[in-house]
Amino acid sequence: MLDISSPLILIGPTGAGKTTVGRVLAAKLNVS
Repeated sequence: MLDISSPLILIGPTGAGKTTVGRVLAAKLNVS
């Protein structure tokens, strides 16, 4: 279940920004 809260959680505590998925989610958030 990928909701709006999922990307926030991934980018926050887990620091998923290092992963490709994290980068994509971060990019989407930045664009939004």
